[in-house]
Amino acid sequence: MNRLTRQRFHSGVVYPLLYELEEKEFVTGKWVTRGRRRIKYYSITDRGTNLLDHLRRLFEMPVREVFVDLLGKGRVKLQSQPKGEHTAHLKH
Repeated sequence: MNRLTRQRFHSGVVYPLLYELEEKEFVTGKWVTRGRRRIKYYSITDRGTNLLDHLRRLFEMPVREVFVDLLGKGRVKLQSQPKGEHTAHLKH
């Protein structure tokens, strides 16, 4: 993760995330013994790859399209504000 994000993550953040991803079948873990140590290697599943692809597409979209994709069409109304700013309003 450090190589990909250039950020340092504490194990108290990384492992709970990996356990949750494994529980939801986005990754699989495999225990390997190296000398006296047991190491768990994680691999992304097809389901995880699909989620990652979806997240990549969301990050490439304009903000309005992200809201529509996440919340559903007809629930987001984007209004223009001064200086090119936008405000999103959710319909109930």
